Amino acid sequence: MTPDTLQWLYPPNKRKLFTDRKAVLKQLDYNVRQIEDGKGNDLVLIGLRKIGKTLVLKEFMYRLLKSNGRCVPAYIDLECMGLEPKNFAFTYVGQILHWFNSRGADMPIGIGERDQIYSELATIGDSDLIGYVSKMATLDDGKIIHAALNFPELLANKTNTNLIIIFDEFQKITEISKDVIPLFRSVLQTQSRTNYVAAGSAIHTLEKIFKEPESPLFLHFSIIPIKPFTRDDTRQLIKKTLGTIPDNISNRIFQLSFGHPFYISAIAEKLNRFHKIDNLPLTPVLVDQAFFTETLNPDGNIYNICAYMFKESFSGIRKESIYKTILKHLAKTGNGSATEIAKKTYIDTAVAAVYLTRLLHTDLIYKKDHKYYFKDSVFRCWILYTFEGIVLDNYPDSKIIEELVGQYREKFESAAIESGLGFESRVRELLRLFDGQEVIISNAAIELPSVVSVEPWIFDEIEVDAFAKGSSNWLVECKYRQRQTTVKDLQKLLDKKKIVEKKEGIQIDKLWVISKEGFKLNAVNFANENGILISDIDELNKIAKKLKFRRFG
Repeated sequence: MTPDTLQWLYPPNKRKLFTDRKAVLKQLDYNVRQIEDGKGNDLVLIGLRKIGKTLVLKEFMYRLLKSNGRCVPAYIDLECMGLEPKNFAFTYVGQILHWFNSRGADMPIGIGERDQIYSELATIGDSDLIGYVSKMATLDDGKIIHAALNFPELLANKTNTNLIIIFDEFQKITEISKDVIPLFRSVLQTQSRTNYVAAGSAIHTLEKIFKEPESPLFLHFSIIPIKPFTRDDTRQLIKKTLGTIPDNISNRIFQLSFGHPFYISAIAEKLNRFHKIDNLPLTPVLVDQAFFTETLNPDGNIYNICAYMFKESFSGIRKESIYKTILKHLAKTGNGSATEIAKKTYIDTAVAAVYLTRLLHTDLIYKKDHKYYFKDSVFRCWILYTFEGIVLDNYPDSKIIEELVGQYREKFESAAIESGLGFESRVRELLRLFDGQEVIISNAAIELPSVVSVEPWIFDEIEVDAFAKGSSNWLVECKYRQRQTTVKDLQKLLDKKKIVEKKEGIQIDKLWVISKEGFKLNAVNFANENGILISDIDELNKIAKKLKFRRFG
């Protein structure tokens, strides 16, 4: 690795902003070790737009290249490539060759051109590779795609290396040809030295590719969800822009951004400008002004990403006005069934159901228990106000901000509470205070461990809300839905315990489940029989009080 490695793709100023994602990187690093032992998996990162998937991929590549191991990454951004079959085939081969030779030190220029490809091949100096690429020019569309997808394995075998192909915006691969997914699977099944890490924002499309049983790639990739930041992660990211600030400022940014890193950064940067250039006092009210001017001013970064998301979602779609009507209603109410939405918007129920189904494909909304919700609450806020024609300048009247804040609290902040986003984060904060104190849990005196670290634990699609390491190791789950916790919920944690112990190579000493709505009677009995600690919100608040931690709602 040279000092210039990846500077053209991942410059130092971007690296400095990289925050947390420890669990995801740990899983990626573990997979590299498995690949080197001939047992690696193919992975896919799925999450909202601008949630940080590409940044994770770049940080992963940087660390992999820095390690100088046997695995060589090649970054393929499908959004920036021509996807006509022959163009894709030679550009793909050119990218693989360039990454293999340069190890990320040089910016790829002229990739896929004949001179570039043969210059890279000459550097490697293998006549079989030269002959293979020369023959590709004579193939039809189907065969040239197959030949291109097979090329990394040929290169890896010839050079005794392992290649990790990193596909960004993987869903774009479907534009190459209608048969590309089964073709990709047929190649994938023959490869032993080539592995893949994919990522994308088209959640609905990616879930169809990787999660639906009828898809050729079903069960071929392990899914890693990229989720919003916790309250702690938010504080770390803000610190890189604003320095050390009071908790009430970082907490307010967390509430307004819903933990989305792009929104956190945009609010923090605007707040920094207000505070340091305009000399305005750093208060929660100024945070509100920064958020609303970022979101409702056409010059704001949040405004522009929301406008882009909307435009991209409806490019080429007819009858946009009906979609707008439905989205506007959802933005006001927060959720609704097809029948409820049809009634309130004067649209026929059958027609509303058709349009809602189409909206699911845009990734702007999702469906749960027959109701529809926005995936992104900040985008919902943008829809609500901009569709009403509300536009702000950088310095709106304080009365306007007060009115917007009042409406926002009524319509949006309950969503953050209901989602459990803040609840899980605060439980992890409480766990970090554990240091040998004695408290009552499950009506018994328990000596708390001295905790060294507390993080969420994620592997594939398996998640645990908190993994606390210390003098004894605890797994903690938070149940915040509007129902009592069941035996099935507790059994899932017992199953997760076995997986964590196997992957981490350590013993888990205690399981603790916290439920805002309490536990069914048979769940209480099951917990007692299996040594699982359980607490409702009242008991949790007693523990919080003992540890001088703020009360849970």
